[in-house]
Amino acid sequence: MVLYLLATVCLSWVGALLYLPLLRRGAPLQQKYFLYAVTAASLLFPLAMPPDTAAPKTLPFGAVMLTAPAPEAGLRQLCHCTSPDYSHRVQYRAQAWLNFLLDRSHGIALAIALVMGLVLLVGVGEMFFLRRLVRQSRSETRTLSGTSYTLLHPKKPHGAGAFWLGQPYIIWQQELDELTPEALGAVLEHELSHLAQRHTAERMALRLLQCAWIFNPVLYGLRRELHRLGECVADQRGASTLGSAQAYSRLLIAFTERQASWAVRGFKRGNLLRQRVAQLLAPTRLGRAAFLCALGSALLAQAALTPYIHHWLNEGIGRVRAYHSLYIQYPASSDLLYCPDCETVCEP
Repeated sequence: MVLYLLATVCLSWVGALLYLPLLRRGAPLQQKYFLYAVTAASLLFPLAMPPDTAAPKTLPFGAVMLTAPAPEAGLRQLCHCTSPDYSHRVQYRAQAWLNFLLDRSHGIALAIALVMGLVLLVGVGEMFFLRRLVRQSRSETRTLSGTSYTLLHPKKPHGAGAFWLGQPYIIWQQELDELTPEALGAVLEHELSHLAQRHTAERMALRLLQCAWIFNPVLYGLRRELHRLGECVADQRGASTLGSAQAYSRLLIAFTERQASWAVRGFKRGNLLRQRVAQLLAPTRLGRAAFLCALGSALLAQAALTPYIHHWLNEGIGRVRAYHSLYIQYPASSDLLYCPDCETVCEP
């Protein structure tokens, strides 16, 4: 399991590094599909590799080859090999930082488990919050563009938003009714786009993925990028409804300024609004052939690197395991003569 998780993290880095040069200038929907594909490949490709129980015999971590063969005298009393050969022997040297981690491995594992539990608890809390919001809000059923949804009017302002909880919901505020019918329709189409993109399911999937990639920076970049792309896709639908990208950009800026929720204020502090407006006014897009070529190249690169990453990680895990075995047997030793052939310490 450790080998699998580490391999998925390494492949996620490969996908992230390929995303920037290959598709950063593509259309938002193309970029989303690209990120979905490379993330799925990061999780699936390592499954084709053998399990980490088959770690090969290897040198312990921190071991170095002897500069010169040891004398042959008494060699059979020191080594358990059938045909001892000191030219294969290595000098094991203790690593203080690794000893520190090994001594606290159980505590570290417990801390990671607690963090994973907290992540799941936050996800469950979000679902309970949405369910409570549904119960406490005045609701009405509407239909727009052939899609039926429930419009929620909460008692406290939460800003406009959309989510799926057994059925589609759109959070609404009374102040938004002051918009013109055209602007009102554009805002509703924007929220319907979020429902069509299944953002609630995406958010839940990323929450589960966070349990495995809790310390993987790529996950948090992926989450921010998918949020930005989702907003850009929804903006395109709203702008097409309004009939003008410039008019929708002005509506977006005014709408953002009027929001009272902490989430929207947080976006204002960053450059998300600027990026959304820039995408509306100067949309980017790759041709179908160029997009498929970029996606195929990324998946091919991940597939080709998977065996090498697996072998490198498997060897590294084997070295740490061999080191751990020596450390358990000889915790007070800082220098030992070790034979990787019979995996024993050569001692008189």
